[in-house]
Amino acid sequence: MSVAAEPKQRFAYDADEVELQAIRGGVASVAGGAHDELISGEADEIGTTTAGAVPRWQEMESAISEIAGGALEVAGLRKGILGELYPFAIDGGGLVHSEASNLFYDYCLLTSVAASRPDRRHQSLVRHFERVVRDLLVAFVGGDAVGVRIGWPSEKDWDQLPKRMRRKVEWMKSLCGYDVDEWTFDTAKRLDAVRERAKDARIDVVVHRTHGDGRIGGITLLGQCGCGRGDVDSSSRKHEELSTAWLSHFFGRNSIPSGLRAFATSQHIVRSDDLYAKQSVADVMILDRIRLCILANDHPVVVDAHRDRIVQMMSDVLGPA
Repeated sequence: MSVAAEPKQRFAYDADEVELQAIRGGVASVAGGAHDELISGEADEIGTTTAGAVPRWQEMESAISEIAGGALEVAGLRKGILGELYPFAIDGGGLVHSEASNLFYDYCLLTSVAASRPDRRHQSLVRHFERVVRDLLVAFVGGDAVGVRIGWPSEKDWDQLPKRMRRKVEWMKSLCGYDVDEWTFDTAKRLDAVRERAKDARIDVVVHRTHGDGRIGGITLLGQCGCGRGDVDSSSRKHEELSTAWLSHFFGRNSIPSGLRAFATSQHIVRSDDLYAKQSVADVMILDRIRLCILANDHPVVVDAHRDRIVQMMSDVLGPA
């Protein structure tokens, strides 16, 4: 029995666009979204043929069919995994948005859109995503786990952390309860001026859980976030950036034992082989939109704690109803 091929990653972005239209209008036609994408020139690489080989209308029709079919396939995949957590009903060739949504899937979707279409008004979604990931990872680790966001840039209304990496590490150690000998910032001469001025060493989130006995050797989880399309496509190496070699540029010693690395993204990584490759090559735990939605459902108190802020930011992005 042959296994059907999984949809291409680019169809996830097409599905996102249709979902966004459904959130705005309650319902959205997949074919209509495909047509809009072609007209805007975002899918010129689809359906191209030798000039004059077929009429332009036929070329457009074929391209729309491919995009729409791929978007529907991804929507069906999401529905199959998430079940009731997927806030859309698939109705023929369209999507209908459910008003009963817990907002978390919608939040991840809008964060992905904001990250892929940079706009200063909307970047608060991307920065706030790191805080939500921090709290979800704290809940995931459990026990007495404590987490901090040390990613750059900071925001005055949320963050009180120092701006430079050296002081930031000391601040993190104090809040997370690390032993005095853990997380030593490297003062060796090989630490050049660029790294000395670094603001986050690519680390967005640190979560720590002790054994409760006051001795060294707890669990550490280092999180990095990337919400743009370029952070998850097949050419991306974003998930590899927290390598041991990279961290050694900054720290003479970090957590003992070494921290588990996690890469969190508001995007949906569609293909299982892509997910496996990213996790195995970089030795990192991948938390994409699907896994984060499941984790958020398991820990609703996290979503509730951020709900007012999420609703406000989503409203800013979506604009007037």
